[in-house]
Amino acid sequence: MTLRRAIQVLKFVAIAAIFLIAIRALHQTLAAYRWSELLMDLKERGAPTLIVANMLALTGYGMMTGYDAVAFRYIEHTLPYRWIALASFTGYAINNSLGLSGVVGSALRYRFYRRWGVAGGDIARVFVFCTVTYWLGFVLLGGTVFLLWPPLAPSSLHLPFGSIRVLGMLLLVPAFSYFAWVLVRRKPLRLRKIEVRLPNRTIFVAQVAISMADWVIAGAVLHTILPTSDDVPFVTTLAIFLLAQIGGLISNVPGGLGVFEAIALVFLRPHFSAAEIVSSLLAFRGIYFLLPLMIALFLLAGHEAAIRAPVRR
Repeated sequence: MTLRRAIQVLKFVAIAAIFLIAIRALHQTLAAYRWSELLMDLKERGAPTLIVANMLALTGYGMMTGYDAVAFRYIEHTLPYRWIALASFTGYAINNSLGLSGVVGSALRYRFYRRWGVAGGDIARVFVFCTVTYWLGFVLLGGTVFLLWPPLAPSSLHLPFGSIRVLGMLLLVPAFSYFAWVLVRRKPLRLRKIEVRLPNRTIFVAQVAISMADWVIAGAVLHTILPTSDDVPFVTTLAIFLLAQIGGLISNVPGGLGVFEAIALVFLRPHFSAAEIVSSLLAFRGIYFLLPLMIALFLLAGHEAAIRAPVRR
């Protein structure tokens, strides 16, 4: 077995182990509850709450189209926004549900952009720019929230550090490094024969605004469908949401399934019952993942049908 193959096998085993541990933790916590109780608890939220959550989720996916729109502005390409929005919405909605390190969504977006005449090199630059933007907003928002409003870490987790503030400081290091890079260094960065042109300040501000708004809106979806509680401000829900996202992203399990829920359950448990938390997380997954996925598949099918339809004369 080659080293590369061995690494792939170990990675798969690690992901499977994380997934199984998360599922076991959820099973142990929910052993005393019935599905009827969870559904009844979710029903008590009311239709208006679920409608608001759905509107927020779709707004968030609309915000995601800004990643690619700003990226095309960065590479100075004039692809129409309606095309960019179709490719990015379908790509992100499908990829968020399937995971796989962005392979499926990136392949779908690549197929769209190549069909519309965008060069392969330009598409690669768009993908790199979007990846940087995505993580820039996460580390900046997460670092700020964890540093200023850290949620209490349950003792059962046995974290290697006493406070989430440590994680916040670590996240802010790459954020401020990028800030300094963009604001101080104006010459392109050269890596052998590759030249990386830095974004101008307008595009840089757009990067920060779009990515942070994307993460804030996603956290707002979860906060909206949680039971009403004056003891849990939005910033606390946002912090817990970002922590759960870290676990889900590291695990590489599609959509962070199981891992995201297990972490959110542990941190929200002091504020709500397990049934309330799980019913909210189920609703969140349906609203934030499954609904956009269904819309994306519908748009994709309609687009492909329109392309293959015979031209009438």
